Amino acid sequence: MVACSTLVMVMIRKTVGLIQLMALLSLLCGTGLAQESGKVTDADCGAMWLDGATARVRVDVRSGLFPRKDATVRAELSQEAAAIGGAGLPRAAVFRCLPGKDGSEPKMTAVSSIISLGDNGRPELAWTVGAAMGALAQQRYHIYLAPPTNPPMRIGEAYSGPPVRLPGENLVENASFEELDEVEPNSPRGFYLSGSDSTGSYSATGERQFLARRSGSAGFRAAVSGSGTAEPPSVRATQADPVPVVPGVRYNIAVWANIRSASYVGLSAVAPFLDADGNDLPARIVVESAPGQTTRGFELFQGWAVAPPDAHFVRLTLGTWKSVGETWVDDVGLFADPTGLSPPPDVETHGLETQPQPRKNLRLSAGGAALLFDLGPPDSMVAGGFLPLGPDARISENNSAGFEEGDKPVAAGGQRPDVLAQDHLDIGGTTLSVRVPNGKVAVWMLMGDYRAPGPGEWKPSELYRQSVTVHAENETKMTVDRRLDFRSLHLEPEDDAVVFLQRKSAAMWERYVNPRFVDVIFETEVKDGLLQLRCEPRGACPVAALAVFPSGTVDDVQQVVADYAKRRRHSFTVSWAMPYEPPTTTEALIATTAEQQRGFVAFLPSSDTDVFPHTAPTRADVNRAAEGLRIRVTPGETRGALVGLYPLVFRRGATIAVEPPQTRVGETLGEKAVVLYGVRYRAQRLSIQGGDPRFALRPLELVETKEADIRPGLTRSFWLSVQCPGHAQAGTYSGSITVDAGRERSLTLPLTVEVLPFVLPESPMMQGIGYKPFVAGQPVVDVLRDLGQMGMNVIELANDPVVTSTQGVITMDFMSWEDQLAAAKTAGMAVNATVARGLATAALKPLGIAGITAPAGRVPSAVKLKPEEERVWVDLVTRGKAVVAAAGVSSPIVVIDPLEFPGVMDPRGLVEILLAACRKGGGVCTAPVSAWGNGGETWANSAQPLFIYGGTKTFTPSPVGGKSKKRTQPQQWLYDAGGSRLGRGFLPWALGAQGVFEGVYATTEGAGDPFDDWDSDLRTATYGVVGPLGRIPYLRWERTRMGLMDARYIQALELLIGEAKKRKKAAITKEAENLLIQIRDQANNALPTLIVNWDFATVSSAFGFSAKMDDWHHRCVDQIQWLREQLK
Repeated sequence: MVACSTLVMVMIRKTVGLIQLMALLSLLCGTGLAQESGKVTDADCGAMWLDGATARVRVDVRSGLFPRKDATVRAELSQEAAAIGGAGLPRAAVFRCLPGKDGSEPKMTAVSSIISLGDNGRPELAWTVGAAMGALAQQRYHIYLAPPTNPPMRIGEAYSGPPVRLPGENLVENASFEELDEVEPNSPRGFYLSGSDSTGSYSATGERQFLARRSGSAGFRAAVSGSGTAEPPSVRATQADPVPVVPGVRYNIAVWANIRSASYVGLSAVAPFLDADGNDLPARIVVESAPGQTTRGFELFQGWAVAPPDAHFVRLTLGTWKSVGETWVDDVGLFADPTGLSPPPDVETHGLETQPQPRKNLRLSAGGAALLFDLGPPDSMVAGGFLPLGPDARISENNSAGFEEGDKPVAAGGQRPDVLAQDHLDIGGTTLSVRVPNGKVAVWMLMGDYRAPGPGEWKPSELYRQSVTVHAENETKMTVDRRLDFRSLHLEPEDDAVVFLQRKSAAMWERYVNPRFVDVIFETEVKDGLLQLRCEPRGACPVAALAVFPSGTVDDVQQVVADYAKRRRHSFTVSWAMPYEPPTTTEALIATTAEQQRGFVAFLPSSDTDVFPHTAPTRADVNRAAEGLRIRVTPGETRGALVGLYPLVFRRGATIAVEPPQTRVGETLGEKAVVLYGVRYRAQRLSIQGGDPRFALRPLELVETKEADIRPGLTRSFWLSVQCPGHAQAGTYSGSITVDAGRERSLTLPLTVEVLPFVLPESPMMQGIGYKPFVAGQPVVDVLRDLGQMGMNVIELANDPVVTSTQGVITMDFMSWEDQLAAAKTAGMAVNATVARGLATAALKPLGIAGITAPAGRVPSAVKLKPEEERVWVDLVTRGKAVVAAAGVSSPIVVIDPLEFPGVMDPRGLVEILLAACRKGGGVCTAPVSAWGNGGETWANSAQPLFIYGGTKTFTPSPVGGKSKKRTQPQQWLYDAGGSRLGRGFLPWALGAQGVFEGVYATTEGAGDPFDDWDSDLRTATYGVVGPLGRIPYLRWERTRMGLMDARYIQALELLIGEAKKRKKAAITKEAENLLIQIRDQANNALPTLIVNWDFATVSSAFGFSAKMDDWHHRCVDQIQWLREQLK
């Protein structure tokens, strides 16, 4: 039967309606089919062949006891079959055989199919079975394979669509409890366990155990022992991720259980349907054993229910209910229809045939295989199985697809979910033609990233722009309206932590990828062999992929496209969105009985401590909350504090509210003086450059709220902001914060605001955050006003002057600097200093030095500057100094960084040469510490400021205390404070820093959306977003504010110490001076670690600064109060 014994295995991996196909296919080497030409010898289309194919597989699919409709089948090809594709994927086409009646000739019908690379690296083929397949019915399919170079074959890998499971697929991940959870090694992955505690006289256990297995290596064991008058506890395993469902569809539960002993209900499997918000609906699937029932080994328990109209999800919980005894559970099933219980189908397979003698040429029918194109720039990566289609493609006799002469679509990069969607062509206003057979065709267009292609075109008021209309064959086929503002997309829905809690691996895909892409699927009719597509308007039609399915229907295409969405989602998760939980140092809190009954615990973390979804409070944090919040502010100051909520059980509809503080006589601070913000979690990638696929849920934006959102697995934090008016009277104001979960389950925390009887001096340090208008739509004046109100007094001259060289004549345009200085004046920002980065690049690029090849072919070098080059650089510094001086500001601090010169052989040497020339122009010139090759000794012997940054282990600035001490070295600046309170206040003061500067206020570095960390190769960094719809506050912004105020409290204390000594009262300053010495010494002890790592969060945690800073603040206030009294 087989001429050559090489085997090909085609395994149908996906079970759709439990149609499970497994075929062992024999590779017939050089075997022909001995059949006469033009004569049909069998009834299964064996005498027919697809022209251009080199091999085929014939597969019979027989349904089970229940009818099937529109099921999708996926086949995995073996390595031998994959070899047909050579270095790539083989091309494939699927046809269904329709047997002839009464001896008539059978017919072949093309079936929409797609081939892609599976998880294990082998090709996978997917297609849709017939629209109507009755019980015990049989269908025959032919899979034709060919090398990628065979012109008649067209294949692809493009599924997309809603995340709804296919009918018949088991909706329970890790259904046999084989896989372990990464965080809880004794728990099964995909489930969280509850009830495993000792309660009263009962002892309960829920665990994954190898003895409890029916198949595989493990099962779930639920056991309760003991006796008493109270009800026994229930031990449960609950799906971690609710599963999307389709309203009106019947869902079935099948559970294998071994009830070894039971005093009541030994098995309880309940799957409630949930609404869009995750709330339980009345409808649910319930499968329970009878009270006291036991089994002899494993028995099958089953039940079903229909999803109600408002159902969005279902979640399965299984275990025991109020029963003493032991139950083992394994092989759990949750299916979309009752066919999940039908027996396996009868499958007959045939060998893989090669070199046949075709009897019926199917060339004209070959159009049933999809033609798929990956649209993008000419040099971009192409998805496996797709044909590249670039902006220069022209339709011709040799090209099956292209644009009309004169059309030039715009190629652009977008988000990075996968190779297919990483870039696109904006085909708006052009005509795209595809050669296809005449007749009806189905078309799929993956409309790509709707962000405008270029950087700086993002608009906070309108994230997605306008409606898009698609035309085919001069008919309007579809209009897509994508007008969404950023609030409805990013701030009004549940935050990323809730989405992740509900969807797990699919969370980031659903949150950040699906909203930006839309599947446009329609049918049209081709009459001249040429499908013509147009999209309007110009500039708003980014298409990432195009597929044409001759003889296909919308239903066929939707099935195939929807199935591939899961493949793309998996690829995105593995490559870009693997979840990561930052480590915490605390153990799980042991709650008291009262806390368990209430269902949540309130705690007070330090203001500089990040609270993550998995954070557990310490008992000390909980006790501190019971004592209440104490906030001490001066008139005109804004200060905040964190309040955390640790959930123990789900409490729906819980609220949190603040009773405004007031004095005993009823005086208040004003209606808006105390504001409570909920801290929203935002997913951020760990790697700036995209090399690390992990992301973490970090506390970022602040949104006013009254909702407590108490749900297990999600610790919440709230920022209480006290904005003390400048006219506020000194005194104590008392209020409260109340968390109310209903049914007398509430908790009230005392709130005390002490308004201090003095005003703080201005900041002793230069403080700045660089602003580069990468994110357009944020008006420069509004951003600078925001910076000024915070207390920043340094601006970055972000837009470099324009330097051009025309026939040896150098021109310099400083209009951008003048505009920025004018904007700061309009914003009312007091500018004491300016910082210029990139000035050297602006000067040297026209001369061919800054990392690029000079026009004359000169290799960039750092040996020396030519005289004319040095003159340009010195002249640029001199003119820049004059422009800044004209605005009443000191000379710009020119920062020269080796990173500006990636193509220079010796960038550090070039930096030193530029610094020396910079000083000739009278500039204040410096470089990050990493630019000084000998550990900072060069800088120490210069008279220039240093921007201290991580990158060296040998350089440690000598500590300098307050202004009372003489400086021992030139001024130093902290560069990049990490958005921390520590880096803006106590630490730079302890180092004697002249200033603190951070490079980024709000930027996405070429991306379009500051809330989305996956729309470019660089991680989004944001302090705040200011636009037409107002300002979105950020937690790191408020912490920065507190750091600025810490420095001002230190300044106030130092001034009082100096005044006391001036009055010959040094004895009263001892305790204050000891406090400052203690702060200085502890900060300096952390400096070596900080210089190496430059991670303020890590340093703050390692040295305990988070808790110490609150203590230092209160002790500073006490000393200020004491010295003020003594100096009256």
